[in-house]
Amino acid sequence: MSLFTSFNSGVAGIHAAQSGLNTTAHNLSNTKTPGYVRQQNIQKDVYYQLYKTTEKADMQIGYGTTVAAIRQIRDKFLDKEFRNEVSRLSFYEVQQITAQEVYDIIGEQEGVEFNDALNSLWDTIQELNNNSQIITNRQQFITEAEAFLEKATKAYQAFRDYQVNLNSQIRDQVKSINKMADEIALLNTKIAQAEASGVENANDYRDRRNYLMD
Repeated sequence: MSLFTSFNSGVAGIHAAQSGLNTTAHNLSNTKTPGYVRQQNIQKDVYYQLYKTTEKADMQIGYGTTVAAIRQIRDKFLDKEFRNEVSRLSFYEVQQITAQEVYDIIGEQEGVEFNDALNSLWDTIQELNNNSQIITNRQQFITEAEAFLEKATKAYQAFRDYQVNLNSQIRDQVKSINKMADEIALLNTKIAQAEASGVENANDYRDRRNYLMD
């Protein structure tokens, strides 16, 4: 093996070590970056030259090492499972919150449950049906009917206000999703441009894209 071959092997090792230090420094400087995933250098042999052949084996001389790739320490399977579970959790959380809001509207109006007003009206109707000629029963029916209508009107208005609020939240979420989708599309373009040469990697862009998808 020539002296220059030895020098080249040493230089290749230094470059690989320098790349490893750069990756380590990059990891340390981004420890608090939202969505950042630790990166790792994957090294490989450059190539070998056949030096001598014997009956038992071939003698080869290596020409050093190089960085094959800088990969993200991230599992696609876990990403998929995480996103599925978060999606389910969000779905059930919204159902629970909405059901609680509906319960609050129907269950309580100024300290008296809506169901109590309905039961009182029903009892008054039964009394009126049994003794329709009694003036007090008629007056009681009118009073209970007015109370029920007042609570029904308040409940209806509360439902309308809640529906308006839900529609507003949906519009805001749609705008947010569309904004993230536009950014993801831009990141896809940047990733393709950065990696077109086959030399550079776009892991930071991928981190941002994964963060948006999460």
